[in-house]
Order: sequence, then structure tokens, then C-alpha cells
Amino acid sequence: MRPLLPLLVLFSLTGCFRLHALEDEPGGPSTVSCPPVDCVEASCCELPIAALDGCTCPSGSVARASCTPEPGVCDPLPDPECDDHRNPCVLLHTACCVSCGVRDGYEAYNSAEAEAHLERCAMLDCDDGCATTPDFMSAECVAGECVVVDAYDPFLDCETDRDCTLALDGCCDCGSGLVAVAAETLEEFARLVCDVPTPVCDDCAPVRPPSEAVCRAGRCQREFL
Repeated sequence: MRPLLPLLVLFSLTGCFRLHALEDEPGGPSTVSCPPVDCVEASCCELPIAALDGCTCPSGSVARASCTPEPGVCDPLPDPECDDHRNPCVLLHTACCVSCGVRDGYEAYNSAEAEAHLERCAMLDCDDGCATTPDFMSAECVAGECVVVDAYDPFLDCETDRDCTLALDGCCDCGSGLVAVAAETLEEFARLVCDVPTPVCDDCAPVRPPSEAVCRAGRCQREFL
């Protein structure tokens, strides 16, 4: 006959396990040895964490009732002022009425700001204003902020007036305007504004007010005489 000791050990372990079960049997006496604890992640007190044996919060978590969020760690991020889909950026001049060819004074607004700006401008008579924004300039949403992106920027750096010159902003003298750019970038700028190998130009004598290229605050600008 086999000895009864192994069976007695097995019955003892089974009884011990049932004694420490987390759930009470229906109608039976309570077997939970500690009150249940609600554990959360310690830094922000929001993410639920499963308790060990239903009684102890694991490392990195604490009981929800005694948790205090760390200052500055769990503050909600501010809503971005722009979004490429729901709240795109719009390029508008800060003044309501602006002449064509002007590049200074443009700002990037989100759609709500742009709507308010246009409502104010609608009360003014801008018959002589330019209906289009400058070429090679746009408003883009970058890291949640509206910014002006101007492709002319790399061509405007200067130190003195002698560094600047006037250049066509298109392929042809007829129909193009003049802008001030750094003289050393003139050829590269011409390739930017005219990517046609052999443009076909109309024959006309453009009439433009007298102007010159000057350096103001390190940037080439066109000033009218």
C-alpha cells in the first residue's frame, strides 16, 4: 500500500489556496484577508493598474484615494491654433487694402482669425486693393502654429544698398513686376520665378513707377521714389 503522506500534503495545499481566494463563495464566509484597493499610475493618477493579490499596488502605482498628480507633468497640452484639415492657415495682409506687388505685412491666420479679419475688412471699400496674395508665399501650419512661408526669403539678405538689385518676378518684362533681391542671388532667383526654358513673351512696354532696391534691416526691399 502506498503511503498517505503525499495525499495529505495535497489536501493541505488545496485547503490553503481556498482559504486565501479573492472571491467569496456564495453564501460562505468572507475569505479576503484585506480590503480591495484601487490602484492608479502614480504620476498622473489616471491610468488604472491591477493590484497585486487585490491588496497591494505594484511599483510605480499608488492607491487612487491617496494619489496626487505631479505638478507640470500631467497638465493637458494646449489646443493647437491650427490644423491642416479642420483649422487650416490663411495668408492675409494685416491691412485690409493693399496694392498688388507688396510682400511686406502679410500674416498667417488660422481659419477663425481669418474669418474675423475678413469681416472687419468687408466694411471697407477696397476697390483698388489686390485680390490675390503674392506668388511664392503661403501660410502653413507648423507644430500647431500658423507661420508665413516665403520662398523669396533666401534671396533677400543684405548689408548695404549696394547688395540689392531689382529683378523681374516672372519670365517676361511684359506682365511682370519688380522685386528687390540680393544681387549675388539674381540668377538663382530668376530660375525660381521662371522655370520655362524658352518663355514666349508678349511685346509691350510696361509702365512702372520709379523705384530702387535698398537694404532695410538686413533685407532687400523695393522703395518707390
